[in-house]
Order: sequence, then C-alpha cells, then structure tokens
Amino acid sequence: MKLALSQKPISLLLLAILFFIWGCKKAELVASVNPSKDKIIYFNNIDHYVSFDIYAAYADGYLPRKTSINLPNNVRLQTVNIPVLSADRATVFFNAFNVNADGGSGYCIYSANINGSNISQIIHTPDYSIVSMADTYADKILFSEEKALVHGSQLWLAGVDGSNPRQINIGLDPNYDIENLSAAKFSFDGNSIFFWAFDNMKLSSNLFHCNLDGSGLTKIFTYPHPDNSTRYTLLGNLNINRQSKVLLSSTVNPSSILVLNADGSASQTISFNINPHFVVAEAPVKLSADGQTMYFSGGRLTDPINIYGCNLDGSNPQLAITPGMSSAGVYIGAIY
Repeated sequence: MKLALSQKPISLLLLAILFFIWGCKKAELVASVNPSKDKIIYFNNIDHYVSFDIYAAYADGYLPRKTSINLPNNVRLQTVNIPVLSADRATVFFNAFNVNADGGSGYCIYSANINGSNISQIIHTPDYSIVSMADTYADKILFSEEKALVHGSQLWLAGVDGSNPRQINIGLDPNYDIENLSAAKFSFDGNSIFFWAFDNMKLSSNLFHCNLDGSGLTKIFTYPHPDNSTRYTLLGNLNINRQSKVLLSSTVNPSSILVLNADGSASQTISFNINPHFVVAEAPVKLSADGQTMYFSGGRLTDPINIYGCNLDGSNPQLAITPGMSSAGVYIGAIY
C-alpha cells in the first residue's frame, strides 16, 4: 500500500526518531575519554638536559599539578630520556650522566620520589659502559648495559633501589645484537620481557620474548631495514580484554599502532584519522583503570605533542591533554 503524501513527513519523522534512538544505544556501548574519571600522570621533557616536569591532571587537562625534577649541578639527563614511573606511582626512574663520575663513562640511572625529593643514583657501572633504564615492575627494574668496544647490549634486572643487579642470560645466536638500549619492556604480569635484537647477517630487526631468566626465547616479529628507512618502536605490552597484546609504532605508517598477540600472531593495525601528518610518538601507551580506553602521545611534527585517548579498536580518538608548549617529549607515566 502506498503512503499518502500527507503521511510521508510523519513516516520520515518516525524513522529519524528510531535511527536517533538506535544511534544513542550504540554510542552507549562505545568507550571514550572520561575526563571526570581518568587521571593521568605524564612527563614533559622541556630542555633535554637538566630537568623534566611531572604533571598529574584529569584527562581533559583539568586541575594540573606540577612537580619538577631538578638535577644536581653535576648531573645531566641523557639526550634521549623517557622517565619510567613505578607501579605504585611513588617513584620515577630516569637516565642521566654524572659529569664528575670517578672512573667509567658517567652514565647512570637515577630515581626520585614523585614529589621531586630524594634524587639518588641507583645504577652506575665503572667500566665505561652505557646503562639505560628500560622498565619497572613491582619491586624490580629492567635496564640495559652497552659495554665499550662490544657490539650490542645486555639486559639486566635489579631491585628498585639498584640492589642485586643480575644479567639476564639470553641465549641469542651470535649474529644477533640486542639493540635500542631502553626499548625493552616487561610483560604486563612481570614474568617475562620483550626486546629488540638486530640480525647482522640478514640486516633485520627482530622482536623477541623470553622469561626473566632468559629461557623460553621466542622471536615474534621481524622487519628488514637495510637502509634504516623503516623503524618500529616497542610501545608496551598491555592486558587488553584478558589477552596479552604487544603494541608497536612504525615509520611506515606513523599515524597508526600495530597490535600483536604475545606470540606474534593475529596482527592488526589501529589507524588514527586525527589530522594530516599525525604521528604517534615513540612513548609508552597506557590503558585506563577500567581497561576500556587507550591513551597515547602524538601530534603533527610542527606542533607540540599532545595526549590522546581512543577506544581499544582506535575509534573515537579524542584530545585528552594539551601540555601547551613545544617540548622534547611528552610521556605518559600512569593512568588511574
């Protein structure tokens, strides 16, 4: 039966209302940035060398509180520095250089209370090697050591105060060199680690996974870069919907994140259509306390780096926090 002309506007109105109701119900199922709930601790590396700021704010930038880590006169931040926050949000770890070190290269790892107090050196090697903070979990830290005149690095564990340092004995093929210094991460449960190693024969970078004692070594991802035109960065290992997921960013598609299972299977790409020339920063990705929102750093190369939030599938990207200044790097420490 055909509708009379007078009935069409009414029918169209009813359809519009139904679509509106359906759309609202669908939107209720989609997680998004919750500024009234999520709080973010983030680091702003403002001058590369002698200080960085720690901020705590709601996810929309509301009520920011700032603490500055001001190093002693004889200590400098390493040029590339990503501070790492302890799980209890009480201590921050960072890479530094002691210009007055007695013997050795002066490269070391420092810690400080989150309020800027109790700045202390916890790791230093006197054999002219370079040490670099990588990650922390519960009562231990993960760091790398690159010895002078030796290819590649070694990975080490120690207590959060630098006590009981012990090398992780990883049975890599001699053709492989552990690379990228601090680009190693604990698994989300703290029982294993992920790290990069370069294959000098095949000229490829490889992401490995192993237990804390070096056993169970497994290669989970490989990419060739003989001309260094391609590079992947390990952004972290997260427990997403009760599954261990490894997150990578790349220079191939810099406005996206590659997501792998912990064994390297079922890879998928999460793309962010935020604005032209958007780049995901080489900084840790964090989940909200309820596990439904992913937070990451990024921006255009000509603009300051911001913090964004999105759904777990990359949809609904929203600007969370704008630090408001050009900076060397903005790194998320924790979401709570």
